[in-house]
Amino acid sequence: MKEFSIVIDCFKLSYDELKSYLLSINGIVGVTIIDIDDLLRLKIKYDYNLISYNIIYLEILAFLDILDYPMIYEFDKHSKEELKIYDREVNSICCEYCYSSVVHELFDTDGIIKVTSNFYSKHFKNGYAKEKYKIIISYNPQIIDLEELTKIADKFEE
Repeated sequence: MKEFSIVIDCFKLSYDELKSYLLSINGIVGVTIIDIDDLLRLKIKYDYNLISYNIIYLEILAFLDILDYPMIYEFDKHSKEELKIYDREVNSICCEYCYSSVVHELFDTDGIIKVTSNFYSKHFKNGYAKEKYKIIISYNPQIIDLEELTKIADKFEE
């Protein structure tokens, strides 16, 4: 069994419906959903022989009808491999869509295991203030090198 966690923009819906839907998918064996600070935090246990975290992610987006504009803030693929940490201080991020677009690209990049940040708490609780944000990326250096990771992370400031 493996685990996969994701934090996305909260949509007002029946979390029981989302949980039931996910549990009905072959390979998903456990779902925890928490709504904190208007964010939907999901932790999913799954059998990696039957389904991948990529398919689970797409199923979540399809169920929420947000395939065209995923608002992903954080994720964790829960790897047991030895990882390196890349800390990035970002001077300014235009908006939540720009931020989540880069996080989505990181999610789709092989070797990127986890992304966390203070973006949501600083950006929304301070009224869209232009502030410095801290982005923490865990990655597998056997799969992605620091130069390639930095090129993607540079997009936070474009």
